[in-house]
Amino acid sequence: MPETLLNKDRPPIFCPGCSHEQVLHALDRAFLDMGLTGNQICMVSDIGCSGFFDVFFNTHALHGVHGRALTYAAGIKLCRPDLHVVVTMGDGGLGIGGAHVLAACRRNLDLTLLVLNNFNFGMTGGQFSVTTPAEATVGSGFLNKLEKPLDLASVASAAGAPYVCRCSTYQKDLPEILQRAIAYKGFSVVEIIGICPGRYTKRNKITPRSIAAQIETQGAQCGAGRCPPTGAPSTARHTGRNAFRSHPLRARRTWRPGSNRPNRSGRKWFSWAQPDKGSSAQGKSWGWPP
Repeated sequence: MPETLLNKDRPPIFCPGCSHEQVLHALDRAFLDMGLTGNQICMVSDIGCSGFFDVFFNTHALHGVHGRALTYAAGIKLCRPDLHVVVTMGDGGLGIGGAHVLAACRRNLDLTLLVLNNFNFGMTGGQFSVTTPAEATVGSGFLNKLEKPLDLASVASAAGAPYVCRCSTYQKDLPEILQRAIAYKGFSVVEIIGICPGRYTKRNKITPRSIAAQIETQGAQCGAGRCPPTGAPSTARHTGRNAFRSHPLRARRTWRPGSNRPNRSGRKWFSWAQPDKGSSAQGKSWGWPP
């Protein structure tokens, strides 16, 4: 068993203090603790700082275009189901390839997606991404203030991903978190929040402590109801029409005469009511018709 799977001929080239390097070593430790060798792993990445992961490991690897890493990973897994296929992308690739992320959640192939979220396009100048907070100062001016940042854990869970986790780069148990995600038989998503000292922290204050507080507020830590135990069946999630009917956010269709304008047949349109006050739904959430 080798001491490391890292490529000694291609040492990490991240900025000093970049959180990506800590994730790199944590992932290496996870592979070694699982007893895996290079010929049992395939690293798939796209563009950006996280896109260097495939060259830093002595494993099978594929380097693709921005946002499309999951499509290549799906093909590799279908051709070589014996491989542990691990995909790395940043929050930039998450936004560009968002449709592929949703499809992967629905398809539930045995893949592991690691999203290294540092809240900006670090390699290209610090522009805003889909996860940039509205109050942040970034290289693309006011554009991040126009949109609500994406909550990856909530979106992936809603799309059907059976294993979803949000954690910090600076957690001491990060290797164990990655190991559980890789060992899971199904599609696993791990959002790893970190710091970009080259771009983001030059104009925004963020620390490991503030990241931990954010995760605690969002309630999406591993083991907080989003990450099932290792070995749990990957099909254990709500699917189908019956599951939808029982969902607490499902709106109920009601008939309110005169509440809306008539349609062409002269009948009134149905109007939509929020879930009952006694349900567990929070906020103004609306469901699809039953």
